[in-house]
Amino acid sequence: MLQRISEAQHILLLTHVNPDGDAIGSMLSMWHALTAMGKRATPLASSVLPKMAAWLPGVPAIQVYTPGQSLPDADLIIMTDTASFARTGDVFAEHELALRDLPVLVVDHHETNTGMGEVSLVQPEAASACEILLRLFQAMGVDVTPELATCLMFGVLTDTQCFQTDSTTPETMRIGAELLALGADQASAVKEMFYARPLSTAVLIGMALANLQTDGVIAWATVTQAMLHGSGAEDGAVDELVLEMQRIEGLPALVMFKELPTGATKISLRSQPPINVATLAKRWKGGGHAQAAGAVLPMPPAQAAEEVLPALRDLVAEHGQRVILSVAL
Repeated sequence: MLQRISEAQHILLLTHVNPDGDAIGSMLSMWHALTAMGKRATPLASSVLPKMAAWLPGVPAIQVYTPGQSLPDADLIIMTDTASFARTGDVFAEHELALRDLPVLVVDHHETNTGMGEVSLVQPEAASACEILLRLFQAMGVDVTPELATCLMFGVLTDTQCFQTDSTTPETMRIGAELLALGADQASAVKEMFYARPLSTAVLIGMALANLQTDGVIAWATVTQAMLHGSGAEDGAVDELVLEMQRIEGLPALVMFKELPTGATKISLRSQPPINVATLAKRWKGGGHAQAAGAVLPMPPAQAAEEVLPALRDLVAEHGQRVILSVAL
């Protein structure tokens, strides 16, 4: 990786569409590292960043792609926290040939990563891409400044929900401690993640949870475009809804159906070990992690539910869980 970076004149940084904290933190930390190395780098987001990331050091450097936009004249691509080219959204849809013609370096932790990089550093056992990047930067001799450490900390904290997820390991905790020692602004990260929820997000969560359904083993909820417009919530608010659903006791798996502006449906799958929802997401050309995965189905939410719910029930049943009568809460 270091050799490829040293040879490059202009590096394009990409991450997945609808970026979460790990996507933004990993891309932005890479930008800090490359800038410190004297490299010209352009971080390009496929969609608007969530408000919780607006405070991160270096955010103004991130360009947000608009349909029809030309790509920067780069000679190397670095993709972080992204399992496939297609996950970069419109950037890939509109520039597939140009992207495939460039050398690509990949740093990721998704078990469904396709290994599209000329050099791919993929560690599914890592809790976040930012966790991998700290060790990479240290191996490359990069000076991890407080600003860079803050971006990495943001990614670690968001992907582990502040070290709550099953993916959290002793190494994850060591990474967190090292980043704190390096000057990461953990207090601001926690504040933006947990204590700065917009009222519109709270309204959307209330609307969705009012129509939550469960059969005693799995739970599901739907967010329509009408609900998003009515509440005034941004797309990222749906992630907070999923977190609220995960707090329900005794549910091995759940799914959230989100209606997209195109009429298609994005599904967000969550589970408890050993249920691997990434295998289910692959059925619809999606991916992710064993306990957190997603996909987009080219159909409205009601039709998607008819297809996804029986499949999720079957997956849960494979692990001995019993499904009982469906009820609305």
